[in-house]
Amino acid sequence: MKFKGLNVLQIVGPKNSGKTMHAEWLISHLKERGLRVGALKHSSHPHPIDRPGSDSFRLQTAGASPTVFYSANSMGIFYPSIDEKEADRLLAAAFKEVDLVIVESFNAANGPKIVLDEDGRQWKHFTQAIAVISETAISTDLPLFKKFDERLIDFVIEHFHLTR
Repeated sequence: MKFKGLNVLQIVGPKNSGKTMHAEWLISHLKERGLRVGALKHSSHPHPIDRPGSDSFRLQTAGASPTVFYSANSMGIFYPSIDEKEADRLLAAAFKEVDLVIVESFNAANGPKIVLDEDGRQWKHFTQAIAVISETAISTDLPLFKKFDERLIDFVIEHFHLTR
């Protein structure tokens, strides 16, 4: 994925580290500040899309508009399997009206990442990491935030030069 022309922030980390909760939190707080925020939930496993309680459903409930789910066999807004070039075109169209796209769990995608990291080893695997979220005082040269730290909202706004 290239995400050409879009402000994209990826939330990455180990399974069950709180990626979806942080994406929801960021979306709702950025929307409170008047920003238009979209979301993309990536999965490397093929499975049904959008059932109540799923991550993409939760991101929609948090206020992301549109919400797009991309997996190995499908992409919501419910398109059949498509190649990467077509996905790039459709994502650009879907998110053309947003200020920022929050991408959850797309580790391999190009772009800035906030890494959830409790043991101090995760963030080192991401060359495009811009910040770390941890409750542990880990050693990093990146900005370090506690979970749900209000300063993270300001950091994201400043990093992407977002204003409304």
